Amino acid sequence: MQQLLPIMQQCLQEGALTEVVVLDRIPKLMNTIRNCNVVLRWLMLHTHALQPSAESNKKCRQLRDQVIADSGHQPLQLFQLLLMTAHFELKLKDMFKKLLTEKQSKWETHKTESQERMVELSEVFSGTKPLTRVEKNENLQAWFGEMAKQIGSLSYEDSTSAGRKIVQLIQALEEVQEFHQLETILQVDGIALFVRNSF
Repeated sequence: MQQLLPIMQQCLQEGALTEVVVLDRIPKLMNTIRNCNVVLRWLMLHTHALQPSAESNKKCRQLRDQVIADSGHQPLQLFQLLLMTAHFELKLKDMFKKLLTEKQSKWETHKTESQERMVELSEVFSGTKPLTRVEKNENLQAWFGEMAKQIGSLSYEDSTSAGRKIVQLIQALEEVQEFHQLETILQVDGIALFVRNSF
């Protein structure tokens, strides 16, 4: 319990729970909640006052007293941990609700932006859109145009297939960047980085 109180205080600090933190650390946050609940349940169960019939049993009293002594049980800290855990669970639940309600709109926004960026890269390599140090390359123009079409064909309803397709698109984009040494062209590299991070 002594270890969990500072962790919970840190998690409940203002600004500690952001969308990025929640999405990046879901397993760790869930384990923290699980550990708090296990400790709370165990301590409440084993340090609770005994029934009158059990209180008269010397062995039961000794066992409870030993648990209280060994655990360093302090009712105030137990209550604080209970309140902090409940508050943290509520904040996390509200954050998940918010993320789930905004999920589809964010999906559509990122999909549209990524598709537009791929079209923009296609135009850059067509030679019609001027960009310093970028030569016309019909192969790259066609490839980025095809990537834009594939991004446009992704469906929110079929998330499993879309997830696999996104991984393939990101890998293909990274390979093309390396093969054609597009990292040296900062504007192109910036657009490609944006597309990879939007997924």
